[in-house]
Amino acid sequence: MNIDNNDDSRNRKLNPRKHPLGHEYKANNRPSIVLDLHWAPLSEDEKTFMQDVPRILGSGLYANLGHAQGGSAILLADGLRVNKLEGKVYSVDIFPTASLIRRANRFLAKYEVEPWIQICPGSTDEFAIELKDLRFNFVFVDADHSYESVKRDITNWMP
Repeated sequence: MNIDNNDDSRNRKLNPRKHPLGHEYKANNRPSIVLDLHWAPLSEDEKTFMQDVPRILGSGLYANLGHAQGGSAILLADGLRVNKLEGKVYSVDIFPTASLIRRANRFLAKYEVEPWIQICPGSTDEFAIELKDLRFNFVFVDADHSYESVKRDITNWMP
């Protein structure tokens, strides 16, 4: 995907004939997004992509680094659910207060994805070590956006 520095990524449109991973869209073979995530800072194309990842990669483990409001984790988990796939999304964030963890859990309950998401309160560095023996189908890096932190997350979470 060509990213123009002057382009706002939230408004960027994906080629409707090709999935970002190179797979053709087959509207009849994939569920539509039924979740109302108007609060999530993602475009409709990005939401569709996140929900499609489990359908494309299949059952297994997924990591979401940077839970924030939980939109990406919820979409990944919903992709597992609606496609009847086995798996779990490990969603890592520092969650500086207990009230933020409670809020995250309320969102998981609201969207009925609790069985597919494991909230991991702590740093991405800590959980890279704690979960090092697990193999992930997909790791979504969206925690600390500084260059050094993203580089460290990629290094720490690579198989």
